[in-house]
Amino acid sequence: MRPHCDSLVPDGVFVPEEGGVRIEPLPPPRKGEVERLLRGVSHRVLRLLEKRGALPAQGPEDARQTYQAHSLKQRLSWTEVGVRPPPRKQPRCALVEGFSLHANRHLHANDRKGLERPGRYGARGALALERLSRAEDGRSAWRMKRPLPDGTTHLRFTGLEL
Repeated sequence: MRPHCDSLVPDGVFVPEEGGVRIEPLPPPRKGEVERLLRGVSHRVLRLLEKRGALPAQGPEDARQTYQAHSLKQRLSWTEVGVRPPPRKQPRCALVEGFSLHANRHLHANDRKGLERPGRYGARGALALERLSRAEDGRSAWRMKRPLPDGTTHLRFTGLEL
């Protein structure tokens, strides 16, 4: 499992005007801007993980390598084919040291159904609560939709891991 986060971001800035506000449209971000943003996000996330003790206190490169090794180890143990091909090059998408950012989605201002879909997706819970239970050893057990190739049906987590 890898952390995943979605957000809806307006493609403009709100400008106050008499009687309210209006949105001033901005051009789509360039690839370099998306990459620069992702580098900043990855740096801050890794610093936060290090500060909270989830990564060893080492230099930034060592911390990244530790996180990536941990992520890869989990992927390899949970899937038959653990290594995926790198994503295709797409405009306004970046892949930086294990972190990815996809900023190539645009919704028309009047597309209410189109806006509702990612809004509902982002508002849902991270885990299906009906599949979450307490195991006999006190850890949380999460029942997967389908068993893994080795027959595993539940993943067990401590409170901190979950």
